[in-house]
Amino acid sequence: MSLDAATLALVAGELKNTLLDAKIDKIFEPTRDEVLMTLRTRTETHRLLLSARSGSARVCLTKESFENPLTPPGFCMLLRKHLAGGRVLSVEQTHLERVVTFTLEALNELGDRVERKLVLEAIGRRSNLLLLDGDGRILDCLRRVDSNLGSGSANQRMLLPGMFYRLPQPQDKLDPTAQDRAALEELLAQAPEEA
Repeated sequence: MSLDAATLALVAGELKNTLLDAKIDKIFEPTRDEVLMTLRTRTETHRLLLSARSGSARVCLTKESFENPLTPPGFCMLLRKHLAGGRVLSVEQTHLERVVTFTLEALNELGDRVERKLVLEAIGRRSNLLLLDGDGRILDCLRRVDSNLGSGSANQRMLLPGMFYRLPQPQDKLDPTAQDRAALEELLAQAPEEA
């Protein structure tokens, strides 16, 4: 079952309450589409799963054990380089979209504190996990998208290291939080009965 924006908003709220100011201890990439992070708060240790699987993209806390490959993949090594020892500053969901952004504070190669963002796009078959620098440039992502050719979508974003990150194109849907009660009841009354 795919994760909808309303459910993701609840998950992001829970993660914000649980992981705020948590320190990143370990980072693993047990499968090609999943990253597992161990985070420590003052009182507990949490395991955060970020999955960009096309059919089941999600972000959640887990107690499940995963077998890790003997050699960490390149994206995992990059995450370790930029995020290990960092701490969570915020967890935000883009309004009514299936995008969650973790704002993190970490140390760079010179030992200076820098801001990084880890963005999970849980958007079906185009799900992705991206690491951004403080200016919003892509450091790398799980799935690089370098061309529109052959994709069948002329407005597909390019996602490559060095490019500035842009949010996915918003869907053409009504915002139920911006409707008054009467307008929302009218829209629901007009919906097909099976919906």
